[in-house]
Amino acid sequence: MSKPSTIYVLVCVEISIDKLFGNSYSVEPIGAFNDLDIALNYAVKLEDLDQPKKNIDVAYDVLEFDLNEKPHILTFLEKSNNALEQSVTEVIIKLMGEGLIDQLVGEDGNFYYELTEEGKKMKQSIPKIVKKLFPKNKDEE
Repeated sequence: MSKPSTIYVLVCVEISIDKLFGNSYSVEPIGAFNDLDIALNYAVKLEDLDQPKKNIDVAYDVLEFDLNEKPHILTFLEKSNNALEQSVTEVIIKLMGEGLIDQLVGEDGNFYYELTEEGKKMKQSIPKIVKKLFPKNKDEE
């Protein structure tokens, strides 16, 4: 298998500053190159020629990508998702260890959890203001 080809994508990054409606950001690809120096030269030329606009900051940047490689954002999201799953698993194990929830296996083979009698007692002791932060459904407040 050959080494993946690298491309350089020239992007325009625009930040619009608006006190009334809030700030907005955009990143627009303007060109793709197989040579970093060419991409950087175009970025410099665009920076030199672009006229500043009121309340809008514009910058040009070059992003590096390897063709047919896994996107960096996908790797980041997978790691974040795995960390979240690990945290939830640790909390569930702790709650089961404290006798506050029981684990059930449904007919579909999935795991489900329910409060034990001890968990139900603890639920009653949670202040109402805290309960409002974690409604069971969107209609509940």
